[in-house]
Amino acid sequence: MEELRLQGNAFVASGEPHKAVPLYIQAMDLYDDVTASGINKTLDEYTKSAGNALTCLLKMQDRAACIKVAKRALQVNSIFGKANAAWGRCLMEDASLYGAGEGPHTAFMLLCRAVYELPALEESSRPFLAAAIGQMLEDKRRATASGSLEDALAVRKGSCGFGVVAQMDIPPFAEVSSTLGPFSVSAYEETEGRGCCVSCGCVLHEATRPSVLPCPTCNMVFYCSPSCLESHASAHAQYECTPLMKLKVMAANVGAQHLDVPEEFFETAFHCITTFSGIRAGKEGHEQIFTLEAHTDEVAQRFPMVPLVRDLLPNETCDAIAKVVGIIRCNALEICDATGLGVGQSLFVGKGNITSFFNHSCAPNCAIDADRNCICTVRRVYKGEELTIAYMPQLYWPAKLRQDALAERYFFSCRCERCEGSATDPFEKAIVAVQTGSRQDATKHYHAQVQTACSAVRCRGPDDLSPREVERLEALLSEMLVHLFPFHYLCHDVRNTLTFLYSVMNDTKKCLASCLQELLLWECIVPGALPVKQMKIRNALCCLSD
Repeated sequence: MEELRLQGNAFVASGEPHKAVPLYIQAMDLYDDVTASGINKTLDEYTKSAGNALTCLLKMQDRAACIKVAKRALQVNSIFGKANAAWGRCLMEDASLYGAGEGPHTAFMLLCRAVYELPALEESSRPFLAAAIGQMLEDKRRATASGSLEDALAVRKGSCGFGVVAQMDIPPFAEVSSTLGPFSVSAYEETEGRGCCVSCGCVLHEATRPSVLPCPTCNMVFYCSPSCLESHASAHAQYECTPLMKLKVMAANVGAQHLDVPEEFFETAFHCITTFSGIRAGKEGHEQIFTLEAHTDEVAQRFPMVPLVRDLLPNETCDAIAKVVGIIRCNALEICDATGLGVGQSLFVGKGNITSFFNHSCAPNCAIDADRNCICTVRRVYKGEELTIAYMPQLYWPAKLRQDALAERYFFSCRCERCEGSATDPFEKAIVAVQTGSRQDATKHYHAQVQTACSAVRCRGPDDLSPREVERLEALLSEMLVHLFPFHYLCHDVRNTLTFLYSVMNDTKKCLASCLQELLLWECIVPGALPVKQMKIRNALCCLSD
C-alpha cells in the first residue's frame, strides 16, 4: 500500500495527478481485499491514500469521482474529516450532484462534520460553509414571499400508516400546520399548570404569565386569554375541575408515600381527564378519538395506572380509560417552550386537522415551532416526499437507543431513512466512536454514569445547584475524552447538561463555548433549521451580549 501511495506521490510532484489517482485507488483496493496477504494493511495508510486521491480529484475538478471516493473512504474510516469536506465542497461547486431530497443543507452538514472531526479544516471549509448559508438564506427569502400552501399537503396511507405528503415543492420555514386548537391538553406537573393554555395549547411565556387567567377553584389550569377561558370554562367546571383537584391530592400522596407508579402518571392522568372532558362535552372530533392507535394491551402492562385514573373518573369504564391512556401515549405531541423544555402535551383530532398525521423521522424535514405555534418545514420538501417531525429530542443518540426510546414511548419500531441506513451511515458510527487504546466497552461503561449524573442535575431546581455539580461533570467529561471522541453521543449528553449549569452559574464564557460545540454537533446530524439549533444560537448570542 505504501509503495503504491509513494508512486502516486511522485506523479503528483511531476504535475500529473491524473496518473496518481489510479495508484491511490489500487492502494485502497488492497486494503479492502480480504484475500491479499503479506501486505502491511493499516487504516492510517488507507486514509493517506484516500486523502491523496481526494486532493487530486479536487484539483482535476472531477467532482463525481471525488464524491464516490469520499463515500467509499467514509465506510472504512467513519471519522475521516477530509472525506466529508471534499464531499460537501463538491456538492457546493456542482448542484447537479445532489441526490433526492438533498440541497445546500446537505453540503453544510457534511462540511460541519469535517470541521468537527478535524478542526484544522475550518479555514479551508469556511468559504463553502458561507456559500451554503447564503443559499439557505435565499431559500428563506423565497419562502417568505411564497403564496398559500392550501393545496400543498395531503394525508396518504403508506408503509407506516397514514402520513402527510407534499403535493408540490414546499420551501423551508413554511408553516404547514397549526399546533393551536388541539382536542385536549395536559400540563406537566412541574409547571403547576402554568406552562400552557389548557384551551388552545399555546405556551404561556414568562413575560405573559402574570396576565394569564387561572381557574380560581382548582388553580390547576390556566388560560392565555378571556376568549380561551370563555370557550373552555363550562366543560372544565363540569368535567375537569373536581377530578383535577383529586389528582393533585393523589399525586402528593404518591410522592409522600413513595408509591410505585409510572413516572408519567401525573401528566397522563391529567390528559385523561381533559380528553374525557372533550368527549363528554361533544367537542369537535370526539367521534374520532377512539379510532386512533392505542396499543391498549401493551400500554396497560407497561403503565399500570387504570385503577388510579378510575378513582378520578368513576363514571368511566376501565376499558375506556385503558384505551384513552393508550391513545395519549401513542398520539400526544409534546408542547415545548422556546428553550426546548417540555411544558405539556396536546392531542389532535378532528375533521381537516392534519397535525396528528405527522409521522416521526430521526432526520425530520419539519419541526414544531413554539414561537409561531405551528409545524414548519426546516428545509425544502420536495413533491411526493412525506413531511415528518421528531417525536424525541435526542436525535444525536445512535440508532439502537433512538429505536428503543421510541418503542418504549410510542410503541413502534422506527423505520425512517436514517435508521434504515444506520449500518452504512458513517456518522452513525462516528457518534459511538472510541479512541484508539480506549478502555474495553468504553461506551457501555460511561453510559450509566452519564445518565445518572445528568439526571441528577436536571431533576433539581436552579436554586439547588452549585459549582460542585459543574466540577463533577467537567471531571467526568475530561475522563471520557480520553476514551471517547468529542462527537460521541455521551459527550454531547454531558455537554448539554454543562451548558445548562454554566447558564445557571452565569459563567458566560464557558456557556458560549459549550453552546457552540453543541450547535456544531447538531449541524452534523440533522440538516435544516431545527428549533433546537435556534435555541443554541440564542443562548450563544446571550452569552456574547454579556
